[in-house]
Amino acid sequence: MRTPEEIQQPAEKFWVEEAFADEDALRSYAGVIVDEVQKLCQDWDIDGVEGWLAVYRCAEPRCREEPLATAYEHSLLLITLSIASTHAAMGSFDTMYLLAEQILQLLSAGDERRAKLGLKSRGNSEIRYHVCGILAEAKWQGAEQDRNRVMSVEDVAATFRQIADKVLSHIRKNPDYDDGRITEALSIMGVDVAAMLFRWLHKTNPSLVGSFVGWCNDRLEMCLAGEPGQCLTDTQQVESAGYWTYELVKMHFTRSLTKDALDYCHSKRLGSALSILSQPRHLTGLYGAWERQYNLMLASIRESD
Repeated sequence: MRTPEEIQQPAEKFWVEEAFADEDALRSYAGVIVDEVQKLCQDWDIDGVEGWLAVYRCAEPRCREEPLATAYEHSLLLITLSIASTHAAMGSFDTMYLLAEQILQLLSAGDERRAKLGLKSRGNSEIRYHVCGILAEAKWQGAEQDRNRVMSVEDVAATFRQIADKVLSHIRKNPDYDDGRITEALSIMGVDVAAMLFRWLHKTNPSLVGSFVGWCNDRLEMCLAGEPGQCLTDTQQVESAGYWTYELVKMHFTRSLTKDALDYCHSKRLGSALSILSQPRHLTGLYGAWERQYNLMLASIRESD
């Protein structure tokens, strides 16, 4: 852990007076830190991330009033979300839940502050659906006692779908709003939500699971199949990493997954990774998450043998 002196020195060099001139200046300087944090998160470099977060927090005393408060808060939300997403991908779910709760509390406090000042509410849709995505990621892979931690399984799915519908409708009316990355992110997270629903509700409420899968296929133009093991009987070659993840999830939770099927679906998922990316992207974190899922499922197969 860095000492206050080790943090203060780079902070003083970074946070020059110009950074606090106005909202745009603060966003520009904060954006540098957000970009650095996101790069480090892709490599799961938590120590490096914590260093930048400490530097960022040094600006907080200068940003307690509007208009700087909202600008500072927004970048802090993005930084915290990146860290939470990394912990979810790493399987550090306890830390992720704590960070997700912090994000939701920060969103609520910001909404309340702006309302008291008579300022327009900010939707923060991107942050909100990402929180749903990482919660879903944890809830289909994590401990049973965390089913309703922070949000229930049902609330995560309903909130994600509601926000995604709003965002997708906006994109359809304003095609230039999305270069492909938003719909790409929604598709990736939609698979985690579908996986979460399948784990917890495929026996007790299969109609809800099927309804969400149908929504994914309709609104996100995906090709998720309803029945477990569909990929082993269908000769159609699907170039969708999300499809192969969902196939693995269904067989895993119905205890029909074999080592051969695991290897087959995992290799297909790796091979189709680039097809889900609209632009060249750093894939280290994504591959790491998939490798961890592979090992989780392999351990379950060995336990049942």
